[in-house]
Amino acid sequence: MGLASHYPSWTIDGKQILFTTRPHEVWDLVAINADGTNFHVLKPGAQNEVTRYSPIWARDGLSVFCEDMANVYQLGLDGAVRAQWNIGKDRAERRHERRRPD
Repeated sequence: MGLASHYPSWTIDGKQILFTTRPHEVWDLVAINADGTNFHVLKPGAQNEVTRYSPIWARDGLSVFCEDMANVYQLGLDGAVRAQWNIGKDRAERRHERRRPD
């Protein structure tokens, strides 16, 4: 199975890229310097966890935001959850239903 990467997001200063990647059966949240150095996993995926999507850097570059279709998370650069906001599974499903073509 090949490596898949999605949702790239640059820091405001352009020095790092945040994205999700799937080197195995689950998705990891990772960052890398713009020059290709310092690849590191911020939040490893786990079989018993929902995938975290749509990562984006906080303006200060000291944390990131992502979502899992039911919650929005603020994660520290160590991967620890700093804050979590429940958007509700029903709400996320309704959002996707509106996008379906008639």
